[in-house]
Formats: sequence, structure tokens, C-alpha cells
Amino acid sequence: MTSDGTSIDRHSDPGMYQPPPSEAGPLPQTDGTTTTQAASPEEPEVAHGAADSDLPTPAQPASGHHLVQRVSDSATALQAFNMEVHYWTSEFVRPTRIASTEIEPYLGDGFVSPVGEDPPPAGAQFSLALRQLSNDGMVVLVARPGTGRRSLALRLLAQGSFMATSPEIYELEAQWTTPNAELLPEQGRRFILDLSSGPAQQRSAAFCRRLVEYGTRMRTSGRRLVVLLPARERLLPADEALKPYMVDVTPPDAKQVVARYLGRNRPECLSSLESSEYQPTWDARPTGAEAIRLATTISDAKDPTPAKVLEEYTGWKDHIADLLALKGKTWQGSRLEARAMIWSAALLDGGRLDSVLRAADALLDRFGIERGPADVLGGPTSTERREAASLELSLTGVFHDRAKHGLPTAILQNLMDEFSTEKTTIVEWATSVAADRTIANEDAQRAARTLLSLGLSRNDSTIIRTLSTGLTETRIDLAVEVLTEAALDTQTGAFTRSMLYNWASSPAQRNLVAAVCGGRLGVERPDIALTRLWRTSDLSSVDNQALIDAFSTLIDRRASVVLEALRAWLKTKVQDAKTLGAVLAIASSDNGSAFLLGNLRDPDIGPGLRHVWQDLLKQREISEAVRRVVTHWCDLVSRGELPDEEVLDFLSDVYAPGIQGSETLFHAENEFLNSFRGQILARSIQKVVGQRDIPEAG
Repeated sequence: MTSDGTSIDRHSDPGMYQPPPSEAGPLPQTDGTTTTQAASPEEPEVAHGAADSDLPTPAQPASGHHLVQRVSDSATALQAFNMEVHYWTSEFVRPTRIASTEIEPYLGDGFVSPVGEDPPPAGAQFSLALRQLSNDGMVVLVARPGTGRRSLALRLLAQGSFMATSPEIYELEAQWTTPNAELLPEQGRRFILDLSSGPAQQRSAAFCRRLVEYGTRMRTSGRRLVVLLPARERLLPADEALKPYMVDVTPPDAKQVVARYLGRNRPECLSSLESSEYQPTWDARPTGAEAIRLATTISDAKDPTPAKVLEEYTGWKDHIADLLALKGKTWQGSRLEARAMIWSAALLDGGRLDSVLRAADALLDRFGIERGPADVLGGPTSTERREAASLELSLTGVFHDRAKHGLPTAILQNLMDEFSTEKTTIVEWATSVAADRTIANEDAQRAARTLLSLGLSRNDSTIIRTLSTGLTETRIDLAVEVLTEAALDTQTGAFTRSMLYNWASSPAQRNLVAAVCGGRLGVERPDIALTRLWRTSDLSSVDNQALIDAFSTLIDRRASVVLEALRAWLKTKVQDAKTLGAVLAIASSDNGSAFLLGNLRDPDIGPGLRHVWQDLLKQREISEAVRRVVTHWCDLVSRGELPDEEVLDFLSDVYAPGIQGSETLFHAENEFLNSFRGQILARSIQKVVGQRDIPEAG
């Protein structure tokens, strides 16, 4: 169940779910069949990519978009179609198939219907939403994230009347800077579109009107769309056109949700739900996400008695209050000094004592409390500071009370909630701890992972942006690691990938995005990586080693996908600056050069590549970078690592129009005309004047 839902099988964050690797959308392969994200990252060599040519390709939905329908024959000769959308050169909306295992709970008793207002009419909201979806082709579910919108959406779309037309349900993952209804897919039968966060919050009235028109087209073609919007108080004036389609969603019965979860996972705890200690929780009508959190807390508890469970469920608030008040402590220092130790130990849970002390001092310094050598030696000892914060010291590190599950996370959540006016300082401090080279590597990882988790749990992109930017100079490998994990995670992937997409056009974060896309994300999701790498590429990115390395890695591991992207990038004669930058970055590595020149016979590659290279020659500000690439190609030919005749013919075609850019060929060497560069220039001249009888140099 997702945190936005009420199914008892998952508890991920609202609107963040992506299919698990075994069932997610297919990746393009060289033989034209589908493979899942869990497939081996190894891939056969691709020379010309001709194996993709027999794939059925529906009409393209918009300029620069490439919609590919993958076909796989089953043993029973029935064709199964899996749709993967590749919008290589523009903003796009990617339909990602929701795993069948995610849908199954909504076909049985795993779904708990919203209870409605007092008195609670059982199933009334579900019936209203179903009627709206059936009659108008679209329904808009309105509630704050975590209430149960997504579970209700899946339950609605999993109805038999809709399942009969197509068994697949798709989640629409939007990669846009501002919402654009023209990007919504015209193929597929049933979709969920979450407009609760990110760029979707910039939706315009025109977008909402076009979304209504899109829903009307869906109804007439027998298709269905469920849109998720935040609570009424967070709606925009632009949402006026959507109001006739809105259904307010209230939480499901929390006790039922918990009971059904425990019935499957820990049935011996079911009787405890009748305890009067839980009654205030039921009366508070927690969201579906909170109900699932309570259910998992009970299920995972060593001591599942209500009192112990409720302590953890409520965030250990009484214990944290005592910690921050230094209850029972005889502490001679300031309260802030002790609290700095409490918060630092939570950030570095299990870290070294010296790392916790450094982190605490760094926080004090940010608040103007400097601790020079005299202050350290004349102040409380490390033991006194540790004891004031009620910290346990073991052979493996420093901990808060380990009997209280989730206490470090609860302390940091409490810090963000109770001292929200200091959020910027707190986040910058935590980031500085992870970036500090004097902090042990494993402790820096702890700080980075903890802060990333905090940002994701709060759907707070500013926390993640501050962390990523702060790590870029001193620990970029750590930034890449935590962002990659988040981008590939089934719960947080869509949110993180959307951030990377928008960061890709930012010069300050370009290197980080390239490094992430050139790593495990690129190997496992090359389609995702390449769209972002293209956005990082332009003429200002010349000599960007992170970008060059990223393309080189993808050519090594996912050549067929790079080839498909390159075909799309080279389609137009007048090239985008991003395509020029991408091609130059690819050409700047040995394997990238071999990849480009080895595919010159591909009719979708050769002509376009010639136009791109001619455009590059016109860019005076990057002439030195172009010269280096051409020089390197000539060196590779002389060493026998590139085919001389193909390179000679290609470059002579490039230089032939007016012998443009030919200064990049000249080199301070003896007998220039006898060199390979001289041969290129001679053949270019030959092509210009049309005199085939001019002897070749050498």
C-alpha cells in the first residue's frame, strides 16, 4: 500500500510509487523485445541498431516525441503489448505500468473504503467517484497526501467494467517544468495523474481546461483518468474548471485498516485493537498512511502492548520532551549545548563519538557560540556532554535509546516541527556535517542518508537540493550515491527523478545530474538518464568531464538506447544547442568516437551527424574543443583504432561546403599533405570543385 492509500499491502509515500523492478515498464533492447528494469545491465554490441527497425511505431504524439510500442510474443502466440514512451528531446509524460501485484489487493478485501463524514455512509464516496468516472471519463480526487486518494484511484480503475477493456493501469510520471496537457498520452486505457506537488503546482487555468477536454476524449473512446489533487485549502484559482469533476476523499476507517493488515501479518495482535488505549487514536480519524504506520508499528514491535506501541506511533514525544528539557540531569552548560549533542547523535545514529562532537560544535558555531581550544578544555568533558544528552556509547558507536525504535528519526522530525523558523539553518548544518572532510566517511554517509530520508518523508525538495548542492564540491560521490538510491527507489523514485529533470538545466547542478545519470541510474534506467543528460548538454558544457564520462558509460552498457536517443536528436536539420553539446560530449571519448563513426551508415545517423558537425564548426567559441576531437580522431585512425576510409569520407563531407572550419585540420607537423589531416583537406577540396581526377595526398 502507498502512504496515500488504504490497501494493507504497502506503505510508501503518496504519489511516489513506481512499479518494482521486476514489473516496471520495459527497457529497449536490440532485438526488439521487452525487458524489465531488473534485467542484466550487460548488453550486446550495437553497430547500427538495425534490430529496432521492425518495431511498430504509432503516430508520434508531438514534435520531438518518439512513442515506441514494444511487442513480445508469448508461448501461446498471443501478443502482449508493453508501452514505453521515450520523449528524447522535449518535456514529456511517461506512462509507467503499475505492477499486477499492486493492483490485486484492490480486487479483494484489501481495500478499505473512505468512511465519509458523520454519519459515515459506507461506500458513498466510492460510489460517487465511480459514477463520475463512468459518466465523464475522468474524476478528480481531492485530499491531502496520505489520506487514501491513490488507493481509491486503483480501486476505481480496477473495476471489472474497466478491466475488461484492458488489464493494465498506468501511472503518469510527468517530466515538465510547467504542466502541459498536450503531453498526456493518447494511447492506453486507464491512467492516474498526480498533480499534488512539484511543477504541477504551477498549473494554469488553460491547462485545467485542456485537461477537461482530455477527459472528454477519454470518455468517448472508453478510456479513464483519475487525477489526484491536494486538499481544498491548497487548490489553485486555476482549478475552477476541474470542480465539476471533484470528489472529496476522507480517510478510511483506521481500525479496519490496521485489523486487515494485522490479520495478514500478525493475527495474534488483533485482540489488542479493542484496548481502550487505542480509542483516542480511532476517534482522531488518522489518514490511511497513518493507519498503516500504526499497523506496521504493531506488527514490527518486540513488545506489541498498546502503551509501548503508542509511544513509538506518537513519535516518542514524551521521551523527546524530557530529553530536550534535560529532565533529571545535573548539567552545568547551556541547554543548547546539550541539545546540540541530542540532535547530532540523531543525525549520526550509530556514528563515532568524535563525529558527534564535531557535529554538535558545528551547530553551536552556526548559532554564534564558538568553541576554541580554551573553551573545549575548560568546558564539559565529552563524557559529560554525552551523558547530558542521554546517549549510549558502545564499541560500534553512539546511540540514543535503542529500545525505542525509530527514536533518532523522531528526534529530527521533532526538531523540524518545533523549530520550523530555523529550518534553513538546521538543513545547512546537517549538510555541512555530511560534507565535512574531517568527518569519517561512514559517518558522512549516515548524515547524508538521514537528511535525504528526512527530505523525502516530508516531500521537501529544498532539503534534498541543499544536501545535493552542499556535497557537490567535497563529497560528490556521496551525493551521487544517495540521489541514485532515491531515484531508483519504488517509493521515492518519481519525486527524485522529477527533481533531477528540473536540475538538469541548472548550471550549478549540471555536473551532479550528469554524474548521477552516468552511474547506476543510467545503467538501470538509460531512458531516464538520457533525457536528463540531453538537458544538461549545450555549448557551455564543452569539456564537462562528468557529461563526457556519463555518455561513455551509457555507450558501454546501453548502446542500443543511446542509439535510439541519438536518432531522435539528429532528426531535424537545424540542431538544438543541446544536441550539439551532446554530440560533442559523445565524440570526446574513445568509445563515443567509435560509436558515432561506427554508425555512419545508419540513414538516421550519418546525414544528421554531418549537419551537426558542420554546425559545430561554425561555433567559434568552441573551435578549440572541436579541433581536439578531430585531432584525436586522426590519431585513432593512425593507430588503426578507427576505420580510415569511413572517417576520411565523413570529415571530407563535413569540411566540403566552402572548406568551412578547415583551420581545425591544420597542424604544426612536417609534410602536412601526407598526413591523414592532409588527406581530409584534399578530399574536401576535391568534392568542392568536383574534380575526381585530383590525386589524393600521400
